[in-house]
Amino acid sequence: MGGLLRTTSRSESENSFFGCFLHPGMNLTEFFLAFESALESQRQKKDRLDHESQSTYPPLKTSLAIEKHAGETYTRSIFFYFQIELYEACVSCHVSSLSEKDDVKFYSIKDKSMTHNVFEVVHYTTTDFAECNCKNFQRIGILCRHILLALNAEDVNEIPESFVMRRWTKYEAHKPAALSYNDLAGTDSADAAKAKLNMLYMQFNLTMKTHGSNIEYVSELLDMLQEFNKRHDAQTTQLSKHAMFERLIGCSKPSSIEVQTPKQSRNKGCGKRMKSTKERMTKLASKPLRKCNFCKQMVRHDIQNCPERKLA
Repeated sequence: MGGLLRTTSRSESENSFFGCFLHPGMNLTEFFLAFESALESQRQKKDRLDHESQSTYPPLKTSLAIEKHAGETYTRSIFFYFQIELYEACVSCHVSSLSEKDDVKFYSIKDKSMTHNVFEVVHYTTTDFAECNCKNFQRIGILCRHILLALNAEDVNEIPESFVMRRWTKYEAHKPAALSYNDLAGTDSADAAKAKLNMLYMQFNLTMKTHGSNIEYVSELLDMLQEFNKRHDAQTTQLSKHAMFERLIGCSKPSSIEVQTPKQSRNKGCGKRMKSTKERMTKLASKPLRKCNFCKQMVRHDIQNCPERKLA
């Protein structure tokens, strides 16, 4: 739904997410550790949503084959958006007129759910491409209800390949976002090591998604990992906390610390400003009079702050 986001909406969303993990009093090391925790939280949420898309099937509202194909193609959230458009195409829309010229069909579709309720759909039957003047597919990347009604009239059972945006599909998210291992093979740089770790994580994740339901394959993989750990446990050493920080930052701890953590600045709106004497007297004069139990007069103080009691 990136086409619906505004610049401020994206910034506010990021600030809201990272605000759960970061605070202004962190030093550089704590910031990196908290940032890694935030990314790990995103990865865990992504894996959970991927598991739901792979292992479960969404409920269908119609008996159309194109809806079933959308459930097999799209991610869960995008499918629900597509399902709303398909349901509205069946309930709120109907074809008011149809004309054909040179393998091109022109539909006039009336939509009762919108103010501008007449839309024009052009369907090129040779290339199986269609366009609508509502421009919903150009803005969001999901077919509108008007094109879906035209495709249903043509007995199209699957979403045409030209209308399937790869970023909305289930398997697009599993592709590597960084450089692959083949691009950095033969090098010993930090980027190559990071690419190997990314590839290892992706291969393990893909293996569990593909063969996780087969107990024999899972047992074989578990035995291989346990054997690998037994062979290499003797060669690994437990890093101390300082050593972990030095490896994370990329430099050793200095003998003398010259740059200290800066004090947190006072943000706008925090604290109280100094009130002038005129403001204090005006606020005091606005208070109602009450009877003091010590001096028995209608004044603006009580028995605890009575000046006559202090003199007594």
